Amino acid sequence: MDSSSNPELAAALGRIPSGLFIVTVRSGTERTAFLASWVQQCAFDPPMLSICVKRGRPAEDMLREGEVLTVNILRTGAGALMKPFAKGVPPGADPYVGVETEGPFSGAEVLKDALASIDARVQARSDAGDHVLLLAEVLAGRVHGEGGEPWVHVRRNGFSY
Repeated sequence: MDSSSNPELAAALGRIPSGLFIVTVRSGTERTAFLASWVQQCAFDPPMLSICVKRGRPAEDMLREGEVLTVNILRTGAGALMKPFAKGVPPGADPYVGVETEGPFSGAEVLKDALASIDARVQARSDAGDHVLLLAEVLAGRVHGEGGEPWVHVRRNGFSY
């Protein structure tokens, strides 16, 4: 039996909370960004992040070992900031139309309206089913402005976004 057809399992997996993030990527002159929900700190020394990216996204090919990225942490209710990235950025398109950015600093572009941002360098990649798991060493981080809470997301179905 295909586990994705099990509604009880789908509901249970969907209750695993995650944040909402816009991951910005720069490789040479190429730039892209994607909405991510599977980002987590996974080590203290050195600080490391685990990030999952769906296979076939333009960013997946760009995120090789040694490349840099920035995880922009969305604040609760930042739907307007999330919207341009929700359906994916087509290859070659400017990912930042209508979005205020700064940088890049040690990673890729920083979204000015994000709650915080973390620059990181990809150290390893691993297959993770229909996604690729990245392990990235943290290079720098900053909090943008005062106040706000990170946007926590809970899915209804653990087999889809």
